[in-house]
Amino acid sequence: MTPIALDAETAALRAGAGAFRAPRDVVAVRGPDAEAYLQGQLSQDVEALSVGASADALLLEPDGKLSALLRVTRTDGQGFVLDVDRSTPSTLFWHGEGFHLERLPEGSRVIYAPEPMKAIEDPYRAIRHALLHPLGDRDPLPALLRPA
Repeated sequence: MTPIALDAETAALRAGAGAFRAPRDVVAVRGPDAEAYLQGQLSQDVEALSVGASADALLLEPDGKLSALLRVTRTDGQGFVLDVDRSTPSTLFWHGEGFHLERLPEGSRVIYAPEPMKAIEDPYRAIRHALLHPLGDRDPLPALLRPA
């Protein structure tokens, strides 16, 4: 950008309005304990956030040191999104009872495990169903058994 163009843009920002794109990272926090968990980790009163509301917050270490400036948004009754400036932490990891900031080499990939599946209500019934109704064109277990 030339100095003249930079001066023109600076003058436009001072006299009017402007915007810039800042790269962001997001971390989703979900579950029945998400609200209580974030209430203890962030400087913001997340219990007071209504669905769809956002607020700036500080992520604090247990000793009170600042880890990151972020924006927290309540997505529903059990979900929040933490929006973090990409240049602040390279990666924000869930670590034990809190978060941990880790700088990873450029080009690193972070792979998150899928959400856990809902528990089977009656495992014995599910096993019985699987043995009697196998997938594909397989015969049920009783048809494969022969007297000894």
